[in-house]
Amino acid sequence: MALQDPSETGFQYEMVPVVLERARALRPLLAKNASAHEELGELKPEVIAALDEAGLFRMSAPRRWGGLCIPSEAMANVSRELAKGCPSTAWVVSIINSCVWIASTMAPSMQEVIFADGVPRICGPSNGAGTIEQRDGKYVVNGKWAYGSASHHAKWAMVPAAGENGQMNMVLLPMDKVEIEQTWRVTGMKGTGSDTVVALDIEVGADQFCEITSSSVGVALDESKYVREASDYWVGFPLLRAKALGVLLGTVEGLLESVIEIKDRPMIYSTYAQRGDSSVWQAGVGEAAAKLGVARSIVDKHNRHNDQVASEGRTLTYSERAVCRGECAVAAELLVQTVDDLMDLAGSSAFSLKTTSQRYWRDFSIGMRHIIFNTKLGYEVFGKQILNVEPNVVGPDHV
Repeated sequence: MALQDPSETGFQYEMVPVVLERARALRPLLAKNASAHEELGELKPEVIAALDEAGLFRMSAPRRWGGLCIPSEAMANVSRELAKGCPSTAWVVSIINSCVWIASTMAPSMQEVIFADGVPRICGPSNGAGTIEQRDGKYVVNGKWAYGSASHHAKWAMVPAAGENGQMNMVLLPMDKVEIEQTWRVTGMKGTGSDTVVALDIEVGADQFCEITSSSVGVALDESKYVREASDYWVGFPLLRAKALGVLLGTVEGLLESVIEIKDRPMIYSTYAQRGDSSVWQAGVGEAAAKLGVARSIVDKHNRHNDQVASEGRTLTYSERAVCRGECAVAAELLVQTVDDLMDLAGSSAFSLKTTSQRYWRDFSIGMRHIIFNTKLGYEVFGKQILNVEPNVVGPDHV
């Protein structure tokens, strides 16, 4: 299906400055509540309400369902701004938008259920196993899936479940029917509520699941009902990886700001009255900022490419996906180096639980361990593609 008038089916670039300004304006609120989010293991209601009002949970949804349909580069930059105030909040916003976009690629009948009342908040835990079977003419789902980021604030959970003939389905579960096991006991990203979602004999309708034919390319839309929009041509993993890196970029930018704020503090056991007088300390700040800038350029490059390709009405080739995976691994490594260097510049006092620096450090350390950021795997995928080594280590839908 060819794209129609870009004014109707392309990305809403005119909304980019609007959402970015809304995200920046929320930073003080997020910073004020970051500690409470860690204690609660979820975001505070006033923060969720503010994010809803700003439309930040609707960024990835197509306009046919009332979404903003803005480019992935803008979503990454929104995540950057939010992460400076509270990385957990930025992660939740990023995850919900990822799941909302995935929902918009499901079978049309399933989309109509999901978006019946507008754009809902959706979580998508996938680390686990589930089944869907027919009993007395009804479909019944059982299973357990970990890492349900945003599960505390979602209306729906989308989970993979095997059917009786072995096919894999994506199943839509109402959150008021599932149980949440509080398994997210970690040192960082504590406010994301990334707990385990459990289904015990939950009945679903035939329009609440569809077979997963590809996790990277959306199903063909019913041409009699819908016209394809630019977001329908995104490819899953490059989109999710490059966008989620925005959260980590903002976390490191927040850490850099917190380090610069202590430049006037003394450097004990040295002749410097304050650490900012040290040429070595100054060079360290410059090196960190430079590495951060290069990482940001890589992420921006791939988001722009993803968006341009989608605007042309096509999906990324395998080769393009491999380049994204390999180069984003470089960005990830640069961020890891920068965080370590900044904490060295900040000194031991920065690890006090009273500081924001240690929260940035902990949240980054947990977020960067997500499998989609695994650098060695990224380099291997890219290397095998360059050398024409088959089969590659990651399937096409997960590159």
